[in-house]
Amino acid sequence: MTKLPSKGQPVSRLEGREKVTGTAKYAAEYNVPDLLYGYVVSSTITKGKIIKIDTTAALAVQGVEEVFTHKNRPGLAWFDIQYADMDAPPGKVFKPLYNNEIKFNGQPIALVVANDFETARYASTLLDIEYEEEEHETFLMHNLDKARPSKKGLSTPLKPPPPPPTGDFEKAYAEAPFKVESNYFHGTEHHN
Repeated sequence: MTKLPSKGQPVSRLEGREKVTGTAKYAAEYNVPDLLYGYVVSSTITKGKIIKIDTTAALAVQGVEEVFTHKNRPGLAWFDIQYADMDAPPGKVFKPLYNNEIKFNGQPIALVVANDFETARYASTLLDIEYEEEEHETFLMHNLDKARPSKKGLSTPLKPPPPPPTGDFEKAYAEAPFKVESNYFHGTEHHN
């Protein structure tokens, strides 16, 4: 085995022992006076409009300070006028809590603010929300004709070639000695 040369001197992390023994304090464990916590409420439909958001029950919970929706969110001059979403097609800009339109499943539609996280989370379950659901399309190939031109100047979207054949699935599946059919579910993860 080749031994690699070391660079610099070994340094012990100041909080290393605390982290591995479970005694380290993380940011959420520091109590700050008058700190408020927020809980984001996401849409339960993929496309449509919010017809009603009744926040009365949530606001009645002790410790809830406010429930922000598209109806009462604070206005910000730069946000309302100059907001630009670099990923959205022209005229399709997404602004959180800006209006009652639902553009995607899980879209933030309200923010419950309370004295602690659990209270905000609980109060979020008390919101009475009604939607007008619209038809949505999740298969992108059905919408290629609606795609915007690329920035390279192409006037029409290009349909990618189909992948090369890699065998006969139907035959292989029919001849398989074992078959497994199942449904898998996992929780929502957001990395943005």
